[in-house]
Amino acid sequence: MNKKLPILLMVFNRPNLTRKTFARIKKYKPAKLYIACDGPRKGNVSDLILSKEVKNIFKKINWKCVIYKSYSKNNLGIKKRTIKSLKWFFSKEEKGIIFEDDCLAHPSFFKYCEILLEKYKHEKRVLSINGNNFQDNKERGKYSYYFSEYFSTYGWAGWSRTLKNYDENMRSWPKWKKSTDWKKFQKKLYNKEATYWNEIFEKTYQGIIKTWDYQFILSLWQNNQVVITPNKNLTSHIGLGVNATNSNSKKPGVPLSSIHLPLKHPPKIIVNEKADRYSFVFMPYQGIFLYFPFNLLSFLYRKFKKIINTY
Repeated sequence: MNKKLPILLMVFNRPNLTRKTFARIKKYKPAKLYIACDGPRKGNVSDLILSKEVKNIFKKINWKCVIYKSYSKNNLGIKKRTIKSLKWFFSKEEKGIIFEDDCLAHPSFFKYCEILLEKYKHEKRVLSINGNNFQDNKERGKYSYYFSEYFSTYGWAGWSRTLKNYDENMRSWPKWKKSTDWKKFQKKLYNKEATYWNEIFEKTYQGIIKTWDYQFILSLWQNNQVVITPNKNLTSHIGLGVNATNSNSKKPGVPLSSIHLPLKHPPKIIVNEKADRYSFVFMPYQGIFLYFPFNLLSFLYRKFKKIINTY
């Protein structure tokens, strides 16, 4: 019996990237594969041609696998289509792995997810499991992973309960932004980091930013939850560039690494604040683009401190 995790793969109009992502999934051979595809944009002939090519990729499945499809006739956009896909997937599965068409996974990522989805299935404080690590090869602690307050979309895993507190419209934001809980939370952030997230949450709430993942971060922080982040980078975002739907960055994804098995588990759920502050400044997160002067100073300070410590 195939006990491997079900996988949700969200695709659109990028067959070349989809083939690369799907090649890694084929090696894992899940028993269930959910494929969600947005519809073509109105009047866009290229979308019609490319999305058809993408769908044809899944005709080449050479292992025993049940395939579920959710194909939109009309274009919903990345926000609505992603939310619809996640709700569809988790309405049918208790747990699983989620990929977009541009997320390349290391083979060890799948076993890492299997182990941790089982270990923390009853731990409601753990929201999800990241595949990405943006620590520049710095291991945070002696364990295989650490706990973070930053959710990453570049290949992740979760449970049906992951969506429990998720609100795509962020209706709690107007009240929470004035709360003592938010003021208290911001004290552990860099000043620029706090400013950034206030702007991001407000723009997302107002509908100026049309995305789906910032809502996860807000929910995470409001409910005192954490995500698991590996001490090795197990997934890489290979779709950054001019054809990306939600990013114009040309910065390549972080190189993949293998995680050692068996996993070494932290004894307690404690957020690694140092790692999270580093993530905001140095990972290809929005902070590195909006606050370049701040990041440059932080980088120079880090290098200066390293030089001083060698003497």
